[in-house]
Amino acid sequence: MSPELRQQYLKAMGIQLWQSRYQAEPVVIPEAAPVIETDVSIEQPATSEAEQVPKNESSADWLALENTIHSCVACELSQSRTQSVVAEGNNNARLMIISTAPANNAETVSNLLATESSQLFSKMLNAIEINREDIYFTSLVKCQLPVDRELRTTEILCCEQYLSQQIEKVKPDLIVALGEFSAQQLVVSKKSLHELRGKKYQYHSIPLIVMPHPDHLLNNPQDKRDAWHDLLQIKQKLNG
Repeated sequence: MSPELRQQYLKAMGIQLWQSRYQAEPVVIPEAAPVIETDVSIEQPATSEAEQVPKNESSADWLALENTIHSCVACELSQSRTQSVVAEGNNNARLMIISTAPANNAETVSNLLATESSQLFSKMLNAIEINREDIYFTSLVKCQLPVDRELRTTEILCCEQYLSQQIEKVKPDLIVALGEFSAQQLVVSKKSLHELRGKKYQYHSIPLIVMPHPDHLLNNPQDKRDAWHDLLQIKQKLNG
C-alpha cells in the first residue's frame, strides 16, 4: 500500500496523522503511545501448494451448521428475529473477529454491523492492508436483539456451542473481541474496554486481542487512536 493511500485510510478513520521522524521538525508522541513504524510494507511469505489446501471442513459441514443455526429455537431471540446471521467472510481466514450480535435496524436486516459502522470497519481493516473478505466475522449470538434490550446470559450460553464449532472449523491464528461486551464475555471479566485493551489473552487456546467496536468509535472518536494501536497489534501478530 502506498503512503498516500495509507494516509487516506487513516484520515477516513479520523486519526490524526503522525509526522515522519525524518522530517526536519521533531515528532512529539505521548509517552503512553507505543512508537511503531507504520510505513513499512510487510511482505507475505510465498504460499506452497500444500498450504493452499483448505484447512477446514467441507462445504457440506458448513451448510449443516448454518442450517442448524437458522432453525435454532433454543432461546427467546428466535421468537423475535428477522433472520439469523451466521458469519461474514472467509471460512479459511487466519483472523476471526467476534462481536456481540447482528445489527438490529431496518437498513441492515441480515448484517453484523449497521451501515455506517460497517463502512468504518472496512476502512479500519484496509488501513492495515486486510480485505474484509479475507477475515471470518461472527458474533456471540446469531440473532438480532430486540431494541433497547440487553443480551442475556442464557442466550449467550445457547449460542456458545455454535461459536465453538465455528472456531474449531476455521482454526484462526488470531481472534479479535470487537467491543466491550464481547471482550468481557470472551475473557470472562467485568472490566471496562479501556482496562481490557492491550493485554494478552487466549480463547480456545488461540491468541485473542480486544479492540473497540466501530459503533463505539463513531460515538467516541477520541478513542480512534487506541483502535489504531490495536490494529497495528493485529497486523504484527499475523505477520510475526
